[in-house]
Amino acid sequence: MELMMSSNDTAVDPAAQTVRLSGKATVAGAVDLKRVLVEALDSADEVILDVSGITTCDPSFFQLLCAAHQSSAVLGKMLGVGPDGLGGLRNLAKLSGCYPASGCGRVQGGCLLQKEEDK
Repeated sequence: MELMMSSNDTAVDPAAQTVRLSGKATVAGAVDLKRVLVEALDSADEVILDVSGITTCDPSFFQLLCAAHQSSAVLGKMLGVGPDGLGGLRNLAKLSGCYPASGCGRVQGGCLLQKEEDK
């Protein structure tokens, strides 16, 4: 299964949008993932990524997440990872060699992959 993406406004906050990702988040789907992330950040003040359905990924996925996170900061918007997927995402990052050692110095608040107590 290739990467599947869907997006919807959240019921709690009309300015927020959830982007659900599932399947293989690899370079094969990078162009489509970039498009979805750009559209979500263009249309919402807050974007939450539901990554709990991702089964495998490669470094291109984490490069796009990092770029989207930095872009959200420049735009004054928020990009976050839903709590149900953070642990799995961190494990995938470690397996792919993309786990941040010290966090992001470019975005206030640090890397998306770090727990609050790690920051």
